[in-house]
Amino acid sequence: MVSYDNKENREVLDPKIIAHLDDFLIVAGLGDKEPSFFVLVITNISKAEELMHWIEGRRGVEKVRLDILQDRMERYDSYYSLVEERMRE
Repeated sequence: MVSYDNKENREVLDPKIIAHLDDFLIVAGLGDKEPSFFVLVITNISKAEELMHWIEGRRGVEKVRLDILQDRMERYDSYYSLVEERMRE
């Protein structure tokens, strides 16, 4: 998650950040409101910290937050069952 000190800096920096994260980037959330969200797949904690520090070093970046997930399991089967049940109601 990246927060900027103003909207203009966000408009300039988002494309630069995306270009820098390109090898790891899965999703970028760049709506009209702050902050911008970047979802990455990184297998090395040191690389994650390196990328975070690079972003922090950009003039106009106010705050960077890095959350690390070790494993993620999605259970769509139970979700789809719930949706089907609701649609029958």
